[in-house]
Amino acid sequence: MVLTDHPPSLLISAEWIFCKHILQLPLTTFNMEIQCPHNDHKTMVTYMRTRTGPNWFRVYYNNMCVIRFTPKEVGRVFGIAKFTPSVNSIREWCYEMVNKYEQPNPVDTHDDSDMSSVSDESTDVFVPPPMVT
Repeated sequence: MVLTDHPPSLLISAEWIFCKHILQLPLTTFNMEIQCPHNDHKTMVTYMRTRTGPNWFRVYYNNMCVIRFTPKEVGRVFGIAKFTPSVNSIREWCYEMVNKYEQPNPVDTHDDSDMSSVSDESTDVFVPPPMVT
């Protein structure tokens, strides 16, 4: 089967499917990447905002790149240097990003302590039926 015999749209889709299968591309797409202002050539922290799924941090340090979901986990990447002033400033920036961009979880506003919604029947003591022998 020669691929040039097919229409161009089929070639593009077949090529995309092949690349996606070989490269194992992620299903989520990135809305925004926010670089930490304290990045240098050895350390890079990026806040990744996605359309679907949780937001996360990409941390490049010591020739490795990892994904972390909380600022506390970002600090742990740096090992024994996690309490140095530079890592503390990176962690503070991570907390700022989480506070700025994370959506609060929807909380039920129904007040369970409202006694007017509780019927009088629920305050009765349960009496089991007599046993038949």
